[in-house]
Formats: sequence, C-alpha cells, structure tokens
Amino acid sequence: MSWTKKNGYLIKKFEFSSYDDGLKFVNEIARIANEVDHHPDILLKYSRVIVRTTTHDTGNTISDKDYNLTALIDNLIEKADRGV
Repeated sequence: MSWTKKNGYLIKKFEFSSYDDGLKFVNEIARIANEVDHHPDILLKYSRVIVRTTTHDTGNTISDKDYNLTALIDNLIEKADRGV
C-alpha cells in the first residue's frame, strides 16, 4: 500500500503480527524522525500503526521533508521484510 494524500497530509497504515512489533516500528520511526528533525503523527492501535506527516513550517502542506521521511519509513519495512 502506498502513501495517501489527504487534507494536507501523507498517510499510511501498517499492520504487524503483534503489539510489540508495532511498538518497535513506532520507536524506529521516532529515532529516524529525530535524526531528520521532522516528526510525524503516529497512532498505535494494537498491531496497527497509522502514520501521517505534513510540514508545519509551510502551513501544513506536503513538502520534500514529508516525502523524504516517508521513504525512510518505507525503508524500515523493506529492511524488516529482508531480515536486515
């Protein structure tokens, strides 16, 4: 599933097999967000994680910061799928 544009945000839902796996993913997103200084909204609902990002500095519009962050988040999933 790709990122969806809605109301000035990029949004994506991720499904995991357990709460712990979802929580680990959230913590990895937080680590990356701190590194790039761009912080998304994250909702953890048991094994589902919903991420949405916008750039507040530009009046809550989608910017390159958001696209770069979503690529980094997708890369986390790709690494996990490859067992890296």
